[in-house]
Amino acid sequence: METLRQKQAKLADVEEQIAKLQKTYDDSVSEKSRLEKSIAQTGARLKRASKLTTALGDEQVRWDQNVKVSILSQRGAVAVVSDRPLEPLRMRERL
Repeated sequence: METLRQKQAKLADVEEQIAKLQKTYDDSVSEKSRLEKSIAQTGARLKRASKLTTALGDEQVRWDQNVKVSILSQRGAVAVVSDRPLEPLRMRERL
């Protein structure tokens, strides 16, 4: 009878360890799932950020061109109204 009680106690210990391991496993699977979602979300954000950066770069080129045209047309208007010659146009190009 004593051996039966010892074996039952040992079985209870093993079942307790199994329960702990199962909880650790479940927690790890949940963490893995959360990280996979986070990776997907971060990837999507990076893709959108790349598109935005490209679009803003194109917009900068357009604005630079508009500024140059505006400066030239303003200088031309001043030259027409003014009777003195204008200095040559000097614009610093962006690197």
